[in-house]
Amino acid sequence: MNLGTFSGDESFSYDVNELGQVAGYSYLNPMEYHAFLWDDGIMRDLGTLGGTYSIGLDVNDLGQVVGHSEPNPNSGVIHAFIWEGGVMTDLGSLGGDVVAAHGINGLGQVAGYSRLVSGENARLHVE
Repeated sequence: MNLGTFSGDESFSYDVNELGQVAGYSYLNPMEYHAFLWDDGIMRDLGTLGGTYSIGLDVNDLGQVVGHSEPNPNSGVIHAFIWEGGVMTDLGSLGGDVVAAHGINGLGQVAGYSRLVSGENARLHVE
């Protein structure tokens, strides 16, 4: 099924929930892309944490979307986010510069990873 795009260029989907809602991202222009929640034929732009991109990786049956986004343009820093009710919330980090949320369950609990300053990885779990 073609979900459409924000700009006419590419869009990519990563997850679909039991209600048929889809999470992914779509290009606005060649240098900027935003996470989306597709629901009943409408692709909703979820915005970013302040940078030029965000990617929606998972959506639960409550319509909560998680993924990762750049808080500042071209900083190399990536933070995990949760989007719900029209608001994207930065989940922070465990001290590293790269954090991503990869899953969310029906209770809104988030799982992902964080690259620590030493280069080691840690699991991210938010309730």
